[in-house]
Amino acid sequence: MKWNSEKQHSLRTRMRQYYIQSVGPFSILIVLLLGSLVWLGKSYDDIVINITTANKYNLTFKHDVDYALYRTVIGSANNWDTTYDKDIKNPYDTIEAMKNSMIFLRNRTTKKNTLKRIDNILSRLKSLKGMTDTIIARSKEKGHYDENMQFLELNVYILTELITEQVYEYIFYEAANMNQIRLHLNLILIIIVTLGIISYTAILIKLLATNKQIAQSVLHPLEKLCLTTNEIAKGDFSMHSNEKYDYEISMLSTSINNMSQEISRLIKKTKE
Repeated sequence: MKWNSEKQHSLRTRMRQYYIQSVGPFSILIVLLLGSLVWLGKSYDDIVINITTANKYNLTFKHDVDYALYRTVIGSANNWDTTYDKDIKNPYDTIEAMKNSMIFLRNRTTKKNTLKRIDNILSRLKSLKGMTDTIIARSKEKGHYDENMQFLELNVYILTELITEQVYEYIFYEAANMNQIRLHLNLILIIIVTLGIISYTAILIKLLATNKQIAQSVLHPLEKLCLTTNEIAKGDFSMHSNEKYDYEISMLSTSINNMSQEISRLIKKTKE
């Protein structure tokens, strides 16, 4: 038990403690910084994916649906697969593609205001599909041209405009979230730099105190041991080192005392 108690206060143990106290704070700061950067990077990537997905079909959505249904009303787009006009896209495919994009975004969203907008877009896409059914059914009958054009202008065009506007609103708020991430990054960097300065100052003060302690517990005892050994070398075997030091210094001091006593005993025995 005495060995363990002394070993706990050995110079090696103290140096290890000083090392941990010096490196530990900076290691924690590095881990926090890396963790924050990973989280911010993932958040940034998520927002970029959301904006890209929302923009993928929204840029041409209104034009594709409006133009296809207009050509349907005037009777020049009855078969989407064989029509000679390659600019006409099947409105059902366009609506379905936008719907799938909104469902994808909804599954990635947790904010209530964003969820509300996506749900509104999905509801209007459902209404738009119903209006598409109505226009296509009426276009197959004669004598509904004026009625279909009025329905197209007062319902379809307005609804596609609302859907497009709400998608742009979604993109706007996602971009605002990106700005929030930038502000969070700046705040985290300020906090980490501040903590780094505080840690550096504290460690510097600790190192100065440690140097003083090492000087008191190692250098000064070694100087005293050197003086003791010099006196022993001159033949004064009454010199002893009785002070308490770290484990290693204490062992050295004890060995010198034992050596001095043994030399004194041998000299006395030789004289006898």
